[in-house]
Amino acid sequence: MSGARNLLLIGGPPGGHEFDASADAVCASLEVDGIASALVWDPGELADLLTRPASRPDLLTVSALRWTMRAPRYSDQRSEWAYSPDEATRLAVESFVATGGGLLALHTACVCFDDWDEWGDLLGAAWDWDGSSHQPTGSALVELSGRAHPITDALASFTLVDEIYEHLTARPGLEPLLTSTRGTRSEPVLWARAHGAGRVVVDTLGHDAASWRHPVHQLVLRRSAAWALGHADSHVRRISHSAPGADR
Repeated sequence: MSGARNLLLIGGPPGGHEFDASADAVCASLEVDGIASALVWDPGELADLLTRPASRPDLLTVSALRWTMRAPRYSDQRSEWAYSPDEATRLAVESFVATGGGLLALHTACVCFDDWDEWGDLLGAAWDWDGSSHQPTGSALVELSGRAHPITDALASFTLVDEIYEHLTARPGLEPLLTSTRGTRSEPVLWARAHGAGRVVVDTLGHDAASWRHPVHQLVLRRSAAWALGHADSHVRRISHSAPGADR
């Protein structure tokens, strides 16, 4: 969809993720396909931006880390960064996708909004503060699950340096497109699903900007955006390696 508009929610507590640099890398890749991104740091602005005709995007991308921060270890950051979406925000996001909008949920998106169960239902999986975890960032082999889909058509396994989420709470019916094995367990790192008239793609890779500059991951991102925007499968498959800043 040439000329498509993307609203990119970014931001979170400092020290763990390169939100600004990652956003730059994501926006640069999407621009290759004519998708222009507008950044927003305050999730409280989503209700207005998603419902006002002048600002309503075609695609909503969440690459942020905003949650309730109830654990004592976050007490010093809670006043600035703790967040729970109000009812207007919840309704706006759900309605946006259900009525045909595309949603890209990147890396920490599945950790966001931890007191909103329907967010996990929308994505297909969510972080569980009692059970989910990740190893330190390091080399990770990402493999195809074997399920045919235009986003992963003709791809091969690839290796990148990233953070792999483990033991997410998956909703029934989650069918991964890409996986990474930790110990004896295969963890889903990419999946795509319909929600009402809209489409959702979840990519739990992307801990830092280097991950988004990886040439295969760039291709996955661009195809994911095209599929979420409702492009025909044949169009998604034709998207090939050609993005700025690829680490080759």
